[in-house]
Amino acid sequence: MGFFFGGRRYSLAAALFGLAMLISACSSEQLGVAGGSDAESTSTVVPSDLASGQGALATDTTMPAPESVEASVPEVVSDVGVDDETIRVGYSLDLSGPLSAYDAVLLDGHLARFAQVNAEGGVAGRTVEVVAFDNAGDLGIHQGNIASLAASSESGVVAIGALSHPKFDQVTATALDASALLTIGNQTFRSGDESVAPIVSLRPAVCVETATGVAALADSSSNAGAQLAILSSDEDWAQESAVVARSAAGALELEVVLDRVFDADAQGEGLADFVEGLRSVEPDLVWVVGSPPFLSGLANELATLEDPPSWVWGGPSANVASAVFDALSGPSLADVYQVTAAGALIDDVMSSNARAALAAFAPELSYADAAPALLGWEQAGLLVEALERSASTGDLSRSALVSAGRQLVPEIGDVGVYRIELVSERNNILSIAGSLGTELLFTETEVPSAVANLCS
Repeated sequence: MGFFFGGRRYSLAAALFGLAMLISACSSEQLGVAGGSDAESTSTVVPSDLASGQGALATDTTMPAPESVEASVPEVVSDVGVDDETIRVGYSLDLSGPLSAYDAVLLDGHLARFAQVNAEGGVAGRTVEVVAFDNAGDLGIHQGNIASLAASSESGVVAIGALSHPKFDQVTATALDASALLTIGNQTFRSGDESVAPIVSLRPAVCVETATGVAALADSSSNAGAQLAILSSDEDWAQESAVVARSAAGALELEVVLDRVFDADAQGEGLADFVEGLRSVEPDLVWVVGSPPFLSGLANELATLEDPPSWVWGGPSANVASAVFDALSGPSLADVYQVTAAGALIDDVMSSNARAALAAFAPELSYADAAPALLGWEQAGLLVEALERSASTGDLSRSALVSAGRQLVPEIGDVGVYRIELVSERNNILSIAGSLGTELLFTETEVPSAVANLCS
């Protein structure tokens, strides 16, 4: 079995091996240009049991289903993004800009999961096909991409499989308006209005992660009325966490001795001042919330100290990329850092064959790639389950998929507290202990009702 790319036939094994590097390395000049915004954007149609056929370079982007499956393809009601052979799923991710190191690997996880599904006959006898647009980290390009994917035409898709950074969720909701298009988004976007774009998430709300995490920090301290420092970026999701952390500290009778907000766009400037501020108050506990580059920079500053402090650190899962702990300063921070994450997500990854499939699909993935690759795998799994539920009712229309997707959102309180565990074999995803490269401390944190009610 093979596919055509640039006029040559490649084997499936070779296709799988080169997937991740192929997607992340291609520039906008190498990719086919697609419409959807005033700015230049790129797309690629990817049959998900293969590697990437990049836009205009791809001469064949559809693989026929096995004869046994082809003969038993059930009839279903559909409108956009589904025909008798394929189910089209769309993406607008940063594949060439500031978030590309994360988003390209996240897409790998989706492609690996769909490859497995397609090898087993697809969904309702149809091959899942990926249409991926590069937004280059630009909100304007992203908005145009979403409009193209949501179009009620042959170019439209039945669902959007993932979004970039949380700031892209709101832009997506605005671009979709009230169109019924299931979208797998991030953990912080909320809308109780079912008339707006249905953005669902695998992750618990950052409020729940923060309440649980601060309670776990308090449990880890032997000091009654321990002192807490709160460091947060000025990003919306980080400020949401900071507000909850302050309230949780009050409910737990923790003394907040430092509460600082930093500029997320400052690219790590002023980190020495933050460290000096921390040293001046000597907290017992630190709750830090911001994008991974800030955490990594902070860890590097701490590593320069002759006598590094041993405060207990914590943060929500949106904080952490495994790469942070792959850095030179990683070991010292890993000893004291805990992360609140979705326990159900990690448990499912541990019990499934995600690692084996990802290792076969993109063996160059490293320890630093574990978190986005495995999150992508699980996001794709949620989407496949929604598709299968819809297909079982004989309806694969966009609106039916929205209903199925909303039924699958996990309980937001299903969280666990994890400690970062560094491993010696960094170049094999099979060596990772958990989807975040973490070791489970305990599955349940006893959160006082006064704290739990903060998120009700």
